[in-house]
Amino acid sequence: MKKLNSVVLFIFLVIFSYINISIFNIRFSVADDYLINNIISGTFGNVYDAQLLYINNIIGIILKIFYHFIPYINFYTLYLVSVISLCFTLIIKEIINSKKYILLSVV
Repeated sequence: MKKLNSVVLFIFLVIFSYINISIFNIRFSVADDYLINNIISGTFGNVYDAQLLYINNIIGIILKIFYHFIPYINFYTLYLVSVISLCFTLIIKEIINSKKYILLSVV
């Protein structure tokens, strides 16, 4: 049951994040995200390159494959939003679990 709650929370956060992305224009706050996005999408050199800055090459290869088959979708932004949603899910799950233990110890 706990695993199901985490999955539902993760799905909710991903959907919520994608709705926010579609309503508001997402902008990278740091120049390296902009450069990484341009490198992986083939903007620099017209070749999809998996050698990304600050990111593991395995993730770069997976993103490169996605960009190769569907180049008009920004998979790097989707990757960032998914990772951030996963992190929020884990943090919220830990907060909820710690509150349960705090409430049980008080009662």
